[in-house]
Amino acid sequence: MGYTHYISRAADFGAAEWADITAAARTIIRACEGRGVRVAGPHGYGAPRVTDAEIALNGSVDDAWESFDLTRETASWSFCKTNRAPYDLAVTAILLYAARRSPSAITIDSDGEIDGADWTPARELLTELGLADPRPTRRPVNVAALDARAAALLVTWDGDGMFSVRSGSDATTWYEVVATTDDPDTWTCTCHWAEHGGVMCSHVRAVIRWGGHGDALPAAA
Repeated sequence: MGYTHYISRAADFGAAEWADITAAARTIIRACEGRGVRVAGPHGYGAPRVTDAEIALNGSVDDAWESFDLTRETASWSFCKTNRAPYDLAVTAILLYAARRSPSAITIDSDGEIDGADWTPARELLTELGLADPRPTRRPVNVAALDARAAALLVTWDGDGMFSVRSGSDATTWYEVVATTDDPDTWTCTCHWAEHGGVMCSHVRAVIRWGGHGDALPAAA
């Protein structure tokens, strides 16, 4: 069949995830071209497509094999046979970044050894480009806005590092914040902004504010 990579999609990429993945794809494509790897559109000519909906590319002219296509919204299984053509570097680096950035949405497999020599060039390229650890920061730049929203939230200490955060004492919607260390980067929340490892949310900020002493855990009530 030829050297092939396999892509399993369980969910859509979130907006922040896709923005990071497409930005990384553009950087990876530029880096590949800087190394003499010709990357073209999905049919082997023109420019690769990196849009709000998809990433589609192939090798150029004589180096083209199967097109690589990664879409933001899908739940499916697909594959891409690169046959180890030069553009395989772009494909494997993008797949590896996406799988690290959003493990809940994409799982990858390969005829090659992902943790071995076959994917070493992709791992090295991501490291060189500063893309080896794509986990998003949990220290946002909009802390003031988050704190403004957090000021209206009610925090209840549940014990053992667990907090309930509500918009008021009668609120039927509430979120659970788990804070088991003094480092807020490790805290989690059940809201949809934070549940998949996204940026820090107003609920976490509410717990920090409730503690009254910076980022340290508040004492049990």
